[in-house]
Amino acid sequence: FASKDKNKQLLVGAAMSTHEKDKVRLDALVQAGVDVILLDSSQGNSIYQINMIKYIKQRYPDLQIIGGNVVTAAQAKSLIDAGVDGLRVGMGSGSICITQE
Repeated sequence: FASKDKNKQLLVGAAMSTHEKDKVRLDALVQAGVDVILLDSSQGNSIYQINMIKYIKQRYPDLQIIGGNVVTAAQAKSLIDAGVDGLRVGMGSGSICITQE
């Protein structure tokens, strides 16, 4: 089953980084009608992710945000406190690195 809005249109999500330059990407995604943003960050509760969450919620208060990755309750709490609507939970090793040991 696909996720749809009240008009039976498919919901659309997009990933973006926490880098300053992606604020331009954010504006373009919102203009295109994105429903949810997934912040892609190797460290779930980095100051960069927290600052980006606050920026997005200030600029687009109704835009849904999924943050993460988180592996501890403290990481989850800091992202929830910053304003995320959902969390990406769990951490695995990538092909070239292990971000948290």
